[in-house]
Amino acid sequence: MKRLIALVQACVLVALMGFVNGAGAEPATGQPNLILSLAQTYGPARLTKDRWDDPLVDASVNGVRYQILFYECTPAKDVCQNIQFYAAWETEGGVSMTSINKWNQTKRFGTAFIDNENDASIGMTANLEGGVSDRNLRSRFEYWILVMNEFQQFIRDEGCC
Repeated sequence: MKRLIALVQACVLVALMGFVNGAGAEPATGQPNLILSLAQTYGPARLTKDRWDDPLVDASVNGVRYQILFYECTPAKDVCQNIQFYAAWETEGGVSMTSINKWNQTKRFGTAFIDNENDASIGMTANLEGGVSDRNLRSRFEYWILVMNEFQQFIRDEGCC
C-alpha cells in the first residue's frame, strides 16, 4: 500500500512539473509554414524565397507591407533559428540620420535605418533557437505591429511622407 501511495505521489509530482514547465505544448520554432500561418492571422501573407533561396514571408497589416526574413536555416530550409521582421517606407531621403538616431536612442524595439534606396526602414529580430511558446511568438508579432505603427507615425512627425 505504501508503494502504491508513493507511486501515485510521484506521478502527480511529475504531472505538476510538466504543467509548470509547459510540457505537453510543443514550442514554436522557426518553421516557415508556421510563421506564415501566424502572419496570415494578422493580414494577407504569402511564402516565397529570397535571392539566396531562403524562405521569405511577404505580408501586410493595416495596409503596411512588411517582410519576414529567415536566417540560420537547416539545409532543407524547413526550420530556421532566427527571423527578422522588416519594413520600409518610400521616403526618398526625407528622413534624416539625426531622426533615425533619435528613434534608435529612444525606442527599445525595432532598429531604424536608411536602406540602399534611401528609404526609412525598420527591422526587428527574433531568436527562435530551441523554440518559443506560441504565446511568445504571437507577442513578437504584436510588438512588430506596434513598432511599425509607431515608426510610421514617427517618420510623419519628422516631416516626411
